[in-house]
Formats: sequence, C-alpha cells, structure tokens
Amino acid sequence: MYNKYIKTQNIPAFRRYMSTRGAVPFHSFKECMFTKGGKHRSIFTKSTKFKKVHNEVQAYGLYLAPATMVKGLNSCRGSGACTDGCLAYSGRLSTSQSQNKQYLFSVALYHHTELFLTEIVQQLFRLAHNYSFDGVDVAIRLNSTSDLPFHNVIDMEALCNDISNLDHFYDYTKIPTRYKVQSSFYHLTYSYSELSRDKWLSRFDRVAVVVSYQDKKKLLNDSSFTDGDKHDLRKFDDSKIVLLGVKRVGGFQGMNQIRSVSESFIQSFDKVLSLLEVSSV
Repeated sequence: MYNKYIKTQNIPAFRRYMSTRGAVPFHSFKECMFTKGGKHRSIFTKSTKFKKVHNEVQAYGLYLAPATMVKGLNSCRGSGACTDGCLAYSGRLSTSQSQNKQYLFSVALYHHTELFLTEIVQQLFRLAHNYSFDGVDVAIRLNSTSDLPFHNVIDMEALCNDISNLDHFYDYTKIPTRYKVQSSFYHLTYSYSELSRDKWLSRFDRVAVVVSYQDKKKLLNDSSFTDGDKHDLRKFDDSKIVLLGVKRVGGFQGMNQIRSVSESFIQSFDKVLSLLEVSSV
C-alpha cells in the first residue's frame, strides 16, 4: 500500500546526490528505527519550531543529520557559513539523544532508502489520521535540518490527493534552481545566505533571512516584513521577506563550546533593507 508513493526508479540518483567520498557507516534498519529498549522511533517531530497551529494547520518535521555530520554524506549541498551553527545543533537538538536520532535516520535514508521512505509515508498516514479527529490539517517539512530532493523519491502530489487533511509539503532551500519544483502541494522558501545572489530572490514567493533579534525587532516596524518565528508555515505569509532570529548553538554536551553561528550568515540591518528593494523591483 505505502510503497506506491515511492518513486523507486529515482532512488539510485537520490543516493548519489547524498553521497560524498568515503564509506558511510552502516547500521541495520532495526538499529536505526528502534531504541535499545525496543521503542519505535518517531520520524516526525512537533518541536518548538513547529508547535503552533496556524490557519488550522499543524506543522511537523523530519530532522536529519546536517550537512557533512555523517561521514560519506552531505545532506545540504547549498550550505556555507551556516554549517557550524546549524539549527540541528540548537536547543534540545544538541542533546545526545537527538544527535543520535539524526545520525541514525540519515544512515537509514542512505543504506535502507526504500524502507525508510516507506516508513515516512506510513507514519504520515498515521499522523494525519490522528489529527483528522480534531479537524486539523497537517503540513510536512522533510528537510528540517537538510536540503535533499525528497520530491524526486516521494510522490507528494499523490499523498496530498489521498490524505484529505494533508494540506501540503514544504521546505526551506538554499538551492536556487529548486524553484522549478514548486507547486500547490510543495511550497519552497528560499533561505538567503552569504552565498546568495540577489537575482535569485525573484524565483521564490518567500525568502527567509536570518538576522539578530535586535535588528528583527526594528525591521518588523515595517509591514513589508514577516516575523518567521511566529510559526513555520511560510505559505500563509503576506510578505515576501521573512525574518528569522538567529538561533544560537545549544549548551547540551558543551556543544556551544565547539560550535557557533558564523557572523557572515547573519544579515545586517542595511542588507535586509537592500533585499527589500531588490525584491520589489
């Protein structure tokens, strides 16, 4: 039933997109999906980032290991200065339990691709069914801490058609050419960084920019900007440019002693104003 939503013919190319030089550590699918105590790991997380229901839609996300955290893999090919201070290392995501889960899910996605994709679909059906009793729709972000082309291996359109309360899939991306796959069932927000070119802004209807909380407060006096920290569902925003306050690296396991957010990833007050001018042309 569930594997009909998997585009199996595209799996080899998807795995090549993930891989880099070097062998990827191996774990059995059971080791990846079950704790040592036998508890089945939940793929979708309603963390603080997704906790707020917006427009009667509840967001859930999948957290994978970021960028090159797993030897032999690169889950975020558009990453730059954001790598060291990635969201995957912020708050409770910096706990050993969360880091281990991100790692194992990434290994499962690479070594047991079809099984893991089928698990995504199966848990999605169950999740949506549970929310249907409350009259709430769900939206799914598969790249919460990654930037992989899941649209190539999961039939998102068919899932949206078959699950009555699945509102849409969505992601943030640093890949400027990915605007081509945007649709009514897959919303993409461009994640602006120090590697971006201003001309790419016109390709997306939403552009997320990371700023300091001080600058965000001042910039939000202009109604041309949206506070992206109020919820995660960019599809419902009124403005093109969305401001995200910088998330600092979490303190669990002393993570904030070895990692930090690069200042070059945080956009200045003046830079954001210039982006507003570019996006309005």
